[in-house]
Amino acid sequence: MKIMMNVPKKLKMLLFVHILLVAWIFFQMGYRIDHQLSDIPEIGKQESMVAVVYQDLLTNHLLVEQIFNIFIIYLLAVVLYYIVVQSVLHVKLMRRIWRGYEAELSAAWTQRIQDEATEIMVVDEPAFIAMAFGFWKRRIVISTGALQRYSDEEIEAVLFHELYHCKAHHPLQTYLLDMLSKGLVFVPVIRDFARYYKIWIELLADRYAISRMNNEAPLASVLLSLAKSQQRMRVGNAVYFVNSAVNYRIEQLLNPDTDITVRMTNRVAVLISSLVLVFMMLFLFGYCL
Repeated sequence: MKIMMNVPKKLKMLLFVHILLVAWIFFQMGYRIDHQLSDIPEIGKQESMVAVVYQDLLTNHLLVEQIFNIFIIYLLAVVLYYIVVQSVLHVKLMRRIWRGYEAELSAAWTQRIQDEATEIMVVDEPAFIAMAFGFWKRRIVISTGALQRYSDEEIEAVLFHELYHCKAHHPLQTYLLDMLSKGLVFVPVIRDFARYYKIWIELLADRYAISRMNNEAPLASVLLSLAKSQQRMRVGNAVYFVNSAVNYRIEQLLNPDTDITVRMTNRVAVLISSLVLVFMMLFLFGYCL
């Protein structure tokens, strides 16, 4: 079975447009940085390069150019901060997993799912935990609390849901989407596109789990139960079974023959994003003040 089968064309087009838009923004920022570096005066023997660059940025550029510089500096700072924070959280997650790792249960469930590329890791934890993580090595973490709370059939449905995320490389995708959404906050459609995409990958993962189980009841039972308890779990960057898309997922399970309508963005976000992109393009097409 192809993992990306039945992916809506609209979603594929959205991802393509999202990539093009981000690439276009990065290109404009790269052009801006190259242009500014070419304007820096020669550095004397007694001068520091950092000091010269700093002075040039403050004194040799007008206000509109300074605003563009703030966009670039903000993006770089947020990306660096995000990478550091997520790396620390990932280390904490791995420590937590290995402290409570249940080898026998992990081997049994890995064999039951029968996917050689994906490792099932069972951890001794009373709370419900089910998530896919790992950029290159596919891993699914599930807690003993989840195993005790739900039947084997329901756990299989949960694991198939997470298996879809692993096979489609969603942990890496959501990592990049979140990072770009935060770094490009001044282009709000990027944030809205990321939210829309993440909702749809949850809906598609549910469809995959239902197709593997040939029955929507086990997945629906777990999802409704967790929605009532409003249980959440956030440790590092991973794709979680329970998240903000839960209402759409329940709607899909209750009305499988009805098309799910997910709002992509709004007029205000489109207007602000358009103004920011036009502002950037002024420099690209020679409007260097």
